[in-house]
Amino acid sequence: MKKGFKFFFVLLILIGCGKRKNVTGGPKDKIRPEIINILPSEFSAVDSTDIEITFSKPMKHSSLANGLRIYPEIANYKISWIDPNVLLLKIKENLPDTLNYFFEFNENIKGYHNNKLDQTYNFVFTGGKLQDYSIRGDIIFEDKNDFGKEINLSLFAHDSTLIYSKTTKTNKILLTELNKDSYFLEAYIDKNKNNKYTYGSDPYFRRKIEADSLDKFLIFNLAYVDTVAPLLKTAKIINENQLELIFNEKIASVGDISVNSSDSAKINKKVIRSEIIDEKCFILCDFLDSLKYSVKCRDITDKKGNIADSLIAEAEGYAVVDTLAPEVVEFSIKDGSTVTESKPIIKIEFSEVMLKNFIDIKFSEIESGKKINFDYIGKAGKTIKISPRKSLRNFMSYEISVSDKTRDFKGNRLSEKATTEFIVILK
Repeated sequence: MKKGFKFFFVLLILIGCGKRKNVTGGPKDKIRPEIINILPSEFSAVDSTDIEITFSKPMKHSSLANGLRIYPEIANYKISWIDPNVLLLKIKENLPDTLNYFFEFNENIKGYHNNKLDQTYNFVFTGGKLQDYSIRGDIIFEDKNDFGKEINLSLFAHDSTLIYSKTTKTNKILLTELNKDSYFLEAYIDKNKNNKYTYGSDPYFRRKIEADSLDKFLIFNLAYVDTVAPLLKTAKIINENQLELIFNEKIASVGDISVNSSDSAKINKKVIRSEIIDEKCFILCDFLDSLKYSVKCRDITDKKGNIADSLIAEAEGYAVVDTLAPEVVEFSIKDGSTVTESKPIIKIEFSEVMLKNFIDIKFSEIESGKKINFDYIGKAGKTIKISPRKSLRNFMSYEISVSDKTRDFKGNRLSEKATTEFIVILK
């Protein structure tokens, strides 16, 4: 009887085990995490402080290494997770109070179940005072059927470091809270949906925006690739020290220029300065004492990025003795105008290529007569740029004068002093 009972008991256990189902683990998590809160609020100062980011669900902490980008770089900060879904960034250095910082949290960041972040998030913070420069303008489409399609925009620093990316479906560009600097702006429509720009099939532009173009309304051409390299149409001797080159289109840069006499001696003339203005290149060089010169340019790049490796043109004509006085053609700040920046960049255009050492500029505060120290920005040429070293005072008037001591390379002096006056009224 006991044996029968034991057999029956074991049989019940075996039957029960046979009917038990394996654990399924429940439905697969397909919901992508989001950023639901950030403290302090965007645009706040974060000098030597903490930034707390809250996600909608627990995160895969190791994925942050490939998904967080900060520009400009902050060298000394610490990352910690105070909860599975709460990230703490501790800034451990003093940040300059005149810089904005861009924090990008992109889709390389993943949740605990490997779901990517639902979108790329961009936040702007500052080291002190929020900078509010902008890039703004309209996009013109080569193919009008592209209007309304999603455009991928990427903003790069002057050294081509990516700052952030975004998308838009309008023809309006408005990128705000920028530092005063030069940038590259790149855009394309991903027509074949491969998540990258495809040369030849996607409309595209990449454009450099100089610091003095910020806050100005710009036009951007979204065009299919022009693959035709630029051509050098003509070279002309202007006078005994200057040449003018004319290309078939607007030029972005020329890598190297050489000037040699076309006779058997092939005497090289030193190029002292060159400047590109649209489709023209102006060259200041050593004394031209022959009737014919060969001008060779290397690595000529047009505005669409097409490159000609080498172009040559012959410059003919009598090298006229340069007795013409240089002139100030224009100040970028018109006489009697108002300036809304404390450290404006002022452009002065001359009638010919000039050298800094030969230019005499005076910058002063009119009410006090105080001299304003300034710096030259970039190389001199037909156009020079200057900017005050210290911030100008609000509601004060200033004068910039180019004195008649200013002379060109041949010693011809300005015929008369040129001046412009303006008042500073800050926003």
